[in-house]
Amino acid sequence: TTIGTKTYTLVCYNTAVQSVSKSLSINVIPAPTKPTNPIFTASADTIQTGGTVNFAWSSTGADSCTLVPGGIVSRGNKGTTSVNNLSATTTFTITCKNTVGSVSATKVITVTSAPAPVANPVIISLIASPESITSGQTSVINWSTTGVKVSGCSLVPGSLTSASGVGQSTVTLTASTSYTLTCVNSAGVSVSKSVSIKVDNKTAPAAPAPSTPSTSKSAADSEIENKNSAEKISNGSVNSTISGLATIDSSNVTDDKREESITYVEYYAGEKLIQKVTKAPFVLDTKLLKNGSYTITERTYFIDGTQSEVTKVLGVSNQAAQVAGAKDGFKNLAAPVSIGLLVALTVAVVAGIITRRRWLPILASGISSVKTRFSEKATKQTKKDEHPATDESQTDADSVIIRPDKKDD
Repeated sequence: TTIGTKTYTLVCYNTAVQSVSKSLSINVIPAPTKPTNPIFTASADTIQTGGTVNFAWSSTGADSCTLVPGGIVSRGNKGTTSVNNLSATTTFTITCKNTVGSVSATKVITVTSAPAPVANPVIISLIASPESITSGQTSVINWSTTGVKVSGCSLVPGSLTSASGVGQSTVTLTASTSYTLTCVNSAGVSVSKSVSIKVDNKTAPAAPAPSTPSTSKSAADSEIENKNSAEKISNGSVNSTISGLATIDSSNVTDDKREESITYVEYYAGEKLIQKVTKAPFVLDTKLLKNGSYTITERTYFIDGTQSEVTKVLGVSNQAAQVAGAKDGFKNLAAPVSIGLLVALTVAVVAGIITRRRWLPILASGISSVKTRFSEKATKQTKKDEHPATDESQTDADSVIIRPDKKDD
């Protein structure tokens, strides 16, 4: 039957062909059906323990809807509610129904433990040594902290807009100066402390206001993007083992303002200078070191005459690079071997010995000569791999390979 209004007319006639009629209209409506599948939404799919989540739902054709757990019943085809103090992951179901049937939808709310509170940053010590100097002399400011994020300190006045939580700065002064160290944790909570250095026994001015460190998010990454190439920089600020190009204080490569104020950076293994870098990126080429453990110092010199220093015990591992070097060495040896064999065969042919079956001794002699050249080439290549030349920018670096720190028996 077609849905809609239908009109039927009854007409009656007598023998005189007179008629009478009457009409009847019938409205045909659709047969009742179940409600449509509920649209069920939550304000969050994941919350912390004790949190609140807000629900909303709708279902066309429903007379009522019920939320379980909770037993919330809404009259009509839509509704909202809030569920508080969830302590465990829970599956919620909304069921909507009418006289014909019911339909349901579910939503899983994941409950996670609240993160441990972030400890407040603490400046354990801030010391200037000596605290009193004569004009033109230097003083070293040392600090140590706890609860500080990577590169989360700044020292003003000066170029240390961001710095390691443990470090030192060497200053040369002609006037009494006060310094303020400010450090922050991962939650953004900061702490400050000041120290003064007297020059010619004159009272230092008031300490400068705290300065928020200009810390980049990438300062805490295990690898930092090299702005000058596609090569990654191993971050010694967060890693215990480094390889390839590496930084000890990540601020030198992640803080643009600090990088612009750098004149050069020196890297030491123990007391031995291994590299001097005079242009960005200011990073250590760990291939100058044998694999092993080292006490590495990164000493940074700034345009304003100050310098900072960070020391850390780190492992160096460049195994992949060394294997690649060995492969290259064998590639270089392939050509001499081929040429040597060709020469031996050519000599045999020219001499006309091959046809008289006396070519084997000469060929054997040629192969022996090639093997000797191969051995000599391999020895030279091995020595070259073990003692790579330093980069031109490392003007003060020693070309001798640096051995790892010795371990006590």
